Amino acid sequence: WRARGHSNNARYRGVGALLSGMRYYLMRTGPLANATLEVTGLFDTDPGSARPGGQFHFGPHSFSDWLKTTRVPEKQPGFMIAPFPLRPRSKGSVRIRAADAATLPEVIFDPLADPLDRRELVAGVRFARRLAATPPLSDYAIEETQPGPSVQSDDEILDAVRRLGGPGFHAAGTCRMGADERSVVDPQTRVRGVDNLNVVDLSIFPILTSGNTYVPVAAAAWRAVDLIIAADGSGG
Repeated sequence: WRARGHSNNARYRGVGALLSGMRYYLMRTGPLANATLEVTGLFDTDPGSARPGGQFHFGPHSFSDWLKTTRVPEKQPGFMIAPFPLRPRSKGSVRIRAADAATLPEVIFDPLADPLDRRELVAGVRFARRLAATPPLSDYAIEETQPGPSVQSDDEILDAVRRLGGPGFHAAGTCRMGADERSVVDPQTRVRGVDNLNVVDLSIFPILTSGNTYVPVAAAAWRAVDLIIAADGSGG
């Protein structure tokens, strides 16, 4: 959205970026001392559900071209709201292509493969628009810039998501833990068929957790320490 008043756009561009960097280096304060997305919240994607289906992040900045890998903040003040499903169902695969570790794996993933994911993404865009139209945020919102007020139908919104959207970087399950022989990691976090190799990160989760992933991974790592020590038999 184009915003009325101040945003961090000017603080992330040109001279403003240099001043922000100096302020952080000297005093550890200013925009670089804050989280990139300073506000988060949950919202309903299905009125009949007993729990939220989506999460959003709010950032006091905006970008002129989302398609570039190096995003440049806009010259005018702006803000952004990024919604996404809490429990996405779309799945992909990661496969080894060669015995040479320098050969990159094959990654296949379509984040819009599941119809419920698509429905929740559309609901997320509509929620973001309602939020921006509600006081006090509406006092600062001048106009929607991406995808723009002309994008209204479900198909138009999904097309905008394909063009402007991106992953939440919380992929899980590529080294799924399980008791069955098809699981990559056994219940003790040991990789099947490989000696002395354990995996302890989000890749061992059979499904993606709701929301941010740091605390669940930290809890799994805490428990894995006990499992690895017990399997080693050293007692410490």
